[in-house]
Amino acid sequence: MAVALSNFTRSLAAPSEVVRPAGEAEWLRLLERADGRGVTVRGAGASYGDAALNSGGTVALTGALRDVGEVDGGSGTVDVGAGATLADVLAVTLPAGWTLPVLPGTGRVTVGGAVAADVHGKNHPARSSIGAHIESLVLVSPAGGVRTLTPDGSPGPFWATVGGLGLTGVVLRVRLRLERTGGWVRSADRAEPTLDRVVEELGRNDAGSAVAWLDGHSGGPALGRGVVTTAVPVGGPTGEASATGRAGARAVGRAAARARRPAPRAATAPGTGRPARRRPRSPLLLSASAVRVANAARFAAARAHGGRPRLVELRRSLFPLDALPGWPALYGRRGFLQHQLAVPPGQEGVLALALRALQDAGHPPALAVLKRLGAPPAGHEAGTLSFPLPGWTLALDVAVPPAGPGAVRLARTLDDLDQAVAAAGGRTSLVKDSRLRPDLLRRMYPGLDRWRAEAARLDPDGVMTSDLDRRLGLRGAGAGPC
Repeated sequence: MAVALSNFTRSLAAPSEVVRPAGEAEWLRLLERADGRGVTVRGAGASYGDAALNSGGTVALTGALRDVGEVDGGSGTVDVGAGATLADVLAVTLPAGWTLPVLPGTGRVTVGGAVAADVHGKNHPARSSIGAHIESLVLVSPAGGVRTLTPDGSPGPFWATVGGLGLTGVVLRVRLRLERTGGWVRSADRAEPTLDRVVEELGRNDAGSAVAWLDGHSGGPALGRGVVTTAVPVGGPTGEASATGRAGARAVGRAAARARRPAPRAATAPGTGRPARRRPRSPLLLSASAVRVANAARFAAARAHGGRPRLVELRRSLFPLDALPGWPALYGRRGFLQHQLAVPPGQEGVLALALRALQDAGHPPALAVLKRLGAPPAGHEAGTLSFPLPGWTLALDVAVPPAGPGAVRLARTLDDLDQAVAAAGGRTSLVKDSRLRPDLLRRMYPGLDRWRAEAARLDPDGVMTSDLDRRLGLRGAGAGPC
């Protein structure tokens, strides 16, 4: 069935033939019979860029792979289908007192998508990204058939698949390691008047989760002012709030179950395989003046609170991006783009440069989020195309402007920012990207050649592809379908 699919930010759309394989045999048959435009695998359609788009080709949905097994309390693991969302998983694990060690800002990401992006959360220095918590995964690839991969037994293909953007094959199942939870966190918001103070405060947190919202419109001495939110798990059999921990976990389970419900359908029905409706001509609701007022109010509220800690049910701290379903529509009919960068320690100046450059270009970010990233755990690798590196990551959401001088200024500003990030030894997140220049790819991702070698062994004909793959030449010159 030919439909128009969009990315999550509503900034890109691509016509594709959508299929929904139901089991190993159907997935194998699909890869064997793929035409010249190849196959793109797509979960919930939550990618901010073009990683799950395949213009004029086939897009295979993983929705039939949504089962979640019971928690194995002895090993602390759960076996799940790649089409299950993180909220699906938590709906099973949390009532039993277990949680996923790594959670991004939304529960609507599928497990397969989380693996392909090697997602990280607000606790990366303590828990790394999701790849560090995968015991095994089942992959079907064009050349290798169906294989079970483990980080110890098959490290090459395993780490090429984790963070590999769905280009090594199709993840069918994943066995995830869990950790105990009492269902509560101790959370605090602290207002900091400058970017340096925000960075300093984030650097103090190693045990729990920490994230900073930055006021992307404040400049001068207040450039990068923001609110640092920290959360440390509490509760459980011997911890604080133990009397209510079990009830809290059940409440989280109910909240996660509610998050499993599909979001209101976007104009191009991402991830559903249903034909798109005409995109509504919605106005830009996140105007610069509205964002400035909201930013000032948020900063003032946090400053008035004084950083006092509070005990919060875990369910209330989960998935802030799901609190307002369909929120990308607030950016208007052209949608928005997110520029997410990472730079190593000592290169914090690039963070200030990014904020200042967008302001000078007339496109201050409507949302700016800063987190600290850590190193992989001892004895673990990172995916060869994984985004996180030790240091800092800054995500900047900018409304897509109409064609004209403003759009040209924004494009040039982001190109210059990419150059500065690469020169600082940093990188741009590929799963969030929709505009990076290919010549910077190798500088940003030094593991690119190792990834290409593994991808070529698993998929020598380049059956697995995407608009992202073709735009950046991820497989190298002349590789893959055209």
